[in-house]
Amino acid sequence: MILFSKGEGLIKATGIRKLDGTRDANYKLPHIAVGVFSEYLLEDIVEKFECVKVGFISGANCSRPVYIMKYDDIKITLFMAGVSGPWISADIEELSANGVDTFIIFGNCGVLDKKIEDCSIIIPNKAFRDEGTSYHYLPDSESIEMNKEYKNLFKQVLDENGYKYEEGATWTTDGFYRETKEKLEMFKQKGAVCVEMEGASIAAVCEYKKLKYFTFYYAGDNLDAVEWEERSLGQLTSFEKKARVPYLAFELARKIELCSEWERKKLAMKVLIGTNNKGKVEGAKQAFEKFYENVEVVGVSVDSGVSEEPVNDEIYQGASNRVNNLIKYADDNNVEADFFIGVESGITNKLGKWCIIQIAVIKDKNGYESFGTGPAFPVPDKYVKEIIDTDLGIVMDKIFNGNGLKNEKGGIAHLTKDVVTRYDLTREAFIMALTEFINGDIWKD
Repeated sequence: MILFSKGEGLIKATGIRKLDGTRDANYKLPHIAVGVFSEYLLEDIVEKFECVKVGFISGANCSRPVYIMKYDDIKITLFMAGVSGPWISADIEELSANGVDTFIIFGNCGVLDKKIEDCSIIIPNKAFRDEGTSYHYLPDSESIEMNKEYKNLFKQVLDENGYKYEEGATWTTDGFYRETKEKLEMFKQKGAVCVEMEGASIAAVCEYKKLKYFTFYYAGDNLDAVEWEERSLGQLTSFEKKARVPYLAFELARKIELCSEWERKKLAMKVLIGTNNKGKVEGAKQAFEKFYENVEVVGVSVDSGVSEEPVNDEIYQGASNRVNNLIKYADDNNVEADFFIGVESGITNKLGKWCIIQIAVIKDKNGYESFGTGPAFPVPDKYVKEIIDTDLGIVMDKIFNGNGLKNEKGGIAHLTKDVVTRYDLTREAFIMALTEFINGDIWKD
């Protein structure tokens, strides 16, 4: 049994070994790194491109080179990737100590479907964890999702270069001589299309360290046969096809580097909201869909930590508490998301008059936070004390004979004669909060 622990490791990465033999964590490499498993491909890349050797990833019995290469108008950290989960995770640890925060790693894989042609491209969307390294970085689970952030961007690269591809789960193992027929059939039934030795480990270490990554494969040996078919695995055969594969990684690196954070995030989005209220969930979804594609919004009921009817500063605090409790829920249950959001309605006189207002709080997976408000509407003075002492919903239901806030459209629909609904108030609050994310870095120091 492997015991997962969130505690800090006793041994810490100190960075690559420089050419003079020293290690310097202050030495900064280009922040995007491309990892190549094939020695032949690495030699071909170094020969074709402007590459400067700057150091090594060293071990007890070997050293693997690290280069800074120039590809068109960007610089990339290029390295010989270590085969197997422990080695590739150590590579990521050491390179991240020198400033690398985005990894693109590609290599050969075995196919579980003979229809997948030799050297064709495979995009893994999930890795079955039949290895050991990933369990040191993430809690126990059968599989781990992969490549969520850059998958659509990579598909653009493939389409632009006329590549067909296969997408599916991968089986990550560290016992390549124990790839039995029984295991093959089991993982095929679960949706695996290929087998390799690093995928789950790459995903786990990057997720744990909050690093960005993308990994893909080109098809090698075939396990879906009466006898194992080696095909071009580990050989110079089909080298012309293989030699074109690194360009896909470099083009992805270029797109990542040159397009803005905003443009990248448009491609896909998973959002967790700290409520199960259908109106608020739908309103939030409408807001995010104004700016992002493929938005999934999932409601999770969490505590606001404030009064049933929040007053003044409690409104913001309630929304913020929902976000923080949502993050804790996601962490405890190994749930991934791009954004964690909360919304709270309350009564305030901060504008000089009593009114009802919604405040939305958004925090991304990197911890950057923003807030926004929706339109406020006035409250008759005669109802203020009752709202504060009880709840807005109770008072609205009293006013509208039991058909107030509990109505799908909310009490605001009655007040505005159906011109504005609960969805609208929530949507506008989140749109205002999103302005910090869709306008780049103008709010950041």
